Amino acid sequence: MNAFETNSIREKYRLSWDEEYIIGMVNNFGNINTMSILDEADKVMSPATAHKWLTSAHKKKLLLRKRTEDKRSSVFYVSEKGKKILREIGDAYVGN
Repeated sequence: MNAFETNSIREKYRLSWDEEYIIGMVNNFGNINTMSILDEADKVMSPATAHKWLTSAHKKKLLLRKRTEDKRSSVFYVSEKGKKILREIGDAYVGN
């Protein structure tokens, strides 16, 4: 199974691969602040691109944010909707 075989799931939820990556990363790390997300994503995409997809996933309510005065230290976590999508993608990878 590869990422291309789960395209139908991403299409169903109007989710890009980049958003899936960001949501999955936040899910793996647990509660993680904005700067840590951008630092970790830097291995795959530029910080500007990571911020774009982080913002998009947040607007779609796939990620929720605990606000702080400084947005760079705001903590993100995966919403129930985001967890449902990740489970569906994960099940597709293992053939469920």
